Amino acid sequence: MSKKYTVFTYGSLMKGFYGNDTLMKDAEFIGEATVDGNLRFFCSDYPVMIKKDDGKSSVKGELYHVDEVMMERLRSYEGVGSPLTCYTEKVIKAKTEEGDVPARAFVAMPGIAVPVKLSSRSIPEGDWRLFKSSSRWLPVAQPLQFYFVAIVIGTIFWQMGLI
Repeated sequence: MSKKYTVFTYGSLMKGFYGNDTLMKDAEFIGEATVDGNLRFFCSDYPVMIKKDDGKSSVKGELYHVDEVMMERLRSYEGVGSPLTCYTEKVIKAKTEEGDVPARAFVAMPGIAVPVKLSSRSIPEGDWRLFKSSSRWLPVAQPLQFYFVAIVIGTIFWQMGLI
């Protein structure tokens, strides 16, 4: 019997987006949920969530059940383990109408949360679908060189256990 995971998606892996069409087609949709955090937009077509437990802001998304094979594909898609990504996998508390559910999410690595904030802009509603349907999502010039250097340095420090 294959291990099952509950995954919280908040961007390109949600219904109607290209990541869902290609990677999540065999996933079991559970329902909508929110988590505490801050949703950020880069000039690419990917959001990133900075995980916060202060309850001041939330991120809207979807919950899915996936098997081990699909979970490995999701880790690869998000770049987990690569020094060129800003994502790490974290177990979070997703809030649903039925109550809280532990789920895995791909969030900003703790060591690069500040550079992510400096090289992105906030999505105050925490809703990628709403943001993408507005004209505010259009790319804006951002300091990409700073972003990539900060990610590499932050990842190295994080993997060394310095942050």
